Amino acid sequence: MDREIDGRNRRNRVLRRLIGVLLVGVPMAFSVSWGVSLLSPSLDSARIRTAVVDTGPLESVIDASGVVEPELEGVVTSPIATRVVRVLKRTGEKVTRGEPIVELDTSVARLQLERAEQQLRVKQNEAEIVNLDLTEQTTRLEGLQEIALIELESKQSEQARITELFEARLVSRAQLDRTRAERRKAELDLRRIAAESEQAYLKSQALTAALEMEMSILEKEVAEAGRQLMLATTRSDRDGIVTWVRSEEGSSVQVGDTIARIADLESFRVRATVSDMHSARVNSGAPVEVVANGQRLSGVVQQVLPTIDEGILTLLVGLDEPGSPLLRSNLRVDVRIMVDRKPRVMRLKRGPAILGSGVQDIFVLKADRAVRVRVQFGMASFDRYEVVSGLSEGDLVVISDVDDYLHLTEIRLK
Repeated sequence: MDREIDGRNRRNRVLRRLIGVLLVGVPMAFSVSWGVSLLSPSLDSARIRTAVVDTGPLESVIDASGVVEPELEGVVTSPIATRVVRVLKRTGEKVTRGEPIVELDTSVARLQLERAEQQLRVKQNEAEIVNLDLTEQTTRLEGLQEIALIELESKQSEQARITELFEARLVSRAQLDRTRAERRKAELDLRRIAAESEQAYLKSQALTAALEMEMSILEKEVAEAGRQLMLATTRSDRDGIVTWVRSEEGSSVQVGDTIARIADLESFRVRATVSDMHSARVNSGAPVEVVANGQRLSGVVQQVLPTIDEGILTLLVGLDEPGSPLLRSNLRVDVRIMVDRKPRVMRLKRGPAILGSGVQDIFVLKADRAVRVRVQFGMASFDRYEVVSGLSEGDLVVISDVDDYLHLTEIRLK
């Protein structure tokens, strides 16, 4: 016969079951919650870089790479066809203005100078002989002219006397005619001597002018031969450093061949290269910022070279401080070329998380979460990007590298 269980036993049994459920369920719930928290990705807020979206002017830039090179580089060429006798300065050595760099064989240049000097002396002697001949001939003709003049005056007096006697019928007409003929002959002799004197003078003048022209040419040849002889021991025209020199002693060189290059290390410029896709946007005069050893130097694009080599456009950048101590020859630098400017746009500071212009996903901080949003970036400046859409002014954006989290919609901050 069944008996009804009293109320106390029933309550004890329910209480024991409830305590058992609590002892098993609470640890399980805690374990599940703790496990979920362990599996949920998080970011250490102290280890991420952030930036605030603001508004202001923005200058568009193109990133380029560059190499520092001397702004001025002199080229020393061979003035003559000769050979290298001795190299006096090697690549990398410093030189001062007027210091010899390479010694060339000057034997041919010396012979040319001596030959030109000898030819000049011959012409000078010829000019002296011409002058002596002219003086002698002039003296002789002047004497003949004086004698002819005296003879003419005598014949004129004789004719006048015979004419008076003829009128007095004391001499015959034949005698008068003979006197007249002798006077005319004296006149002709005087004219002939005067003409001969004039022709001799003109001839000597022409010969003298020709000799003076030849001497002038020879004097120039002598000066040029002397200059070439002086240049044959190639000397630096500036203070600097030898960046290249023809180092093979005994090698032949022709007129105009480069013997050495001298760089002025007091003044530098930057040779920058950029993709030819920017060729339409890069022009001479564009402002430039050069980053050398972490420091910024300002400048402008001086020249855009007209040729494109394998898709690379080359340009020369002049610096406002070409003698800056930050600069060294062949130093690699970052170059940023300003090509556009907007007076007021939303801006975000550059960072590893921003890949450049275009649409991409980034994270915005909201309370204790970093939420992924899609943002469109526009033009870029030296240190900022233009925000076209996806963000608002005042948003706090993660700009450090978070590529490993881009598959998540949000990240917990800790």
